[in-house]
Amino acid sequence: VAAMSNHGVFSLDMAVVKTSTFGTSAQSVWGKDKGRAQFLMSALKSLCHRCGVLREKLVLLLTANEFTLDELPAVQELMENGVSHWFSTEDRVKISNAVRSSITHAGLTYTEEVAWKFFLDNVRENLRVVLLFPSLTCLPFHHCCVEFPSLLDSASLFIDVQWTQNVLIEVATYHLQAAGLFEQSATHSLVR
Repeated sequence: VAAMSNHGVFSLDMAVVKTSTFGTSAQSVWGKDKGRAQFLMSALKSLCHRCGVLREKLVLLLTANEFTLDELPAVQELMENGVSHWFSTEDRVKISNAVRSSITHAGLTYTEEVAWKFFLDNVRENLRVVLLFPSLTCLPFHHCCVEFPSLLDSASLFIDVQWTQNVLIEVATYHLQAAGLFEQSATHSLVR
């Protein structure tokens, strides 16, 4: 979590809003199967550009209802920096030229290979991916573990278990007492 504290958020719904035509809602564009793969690749390439060229620190936030298992290989490639084949030769030249001044400012000698490596390193440094599942026992999470073990191997897992009412009351009481906002004698009035 600390590694992501200064990152902006990039979600597919946000990308739809930014790239969709006027009057089209994010839900209707992202919900259509036709062109879904093209949209996903366009959004991920845009994300790479923002992280690699513009050097923005971003978190790609994907909830279980925003992607299918067929789309996870693209996310896996993104996390493992296997994205070179996503970009045409023309795209690579544009990206290389866009990072030229950053390369010379860093004291490196400019070549297309150095520029491309610089771009990929910036993507790796500035991008974090968060996959949100409703629970660890849900079917999408199970399939993700079975079919994409290296995706989860390169990820950090944060498990947020729902607290019981008793645990929630105990923790809240502890912190309220520490702040001087709650007296121990008032705990009997809490619902248990």
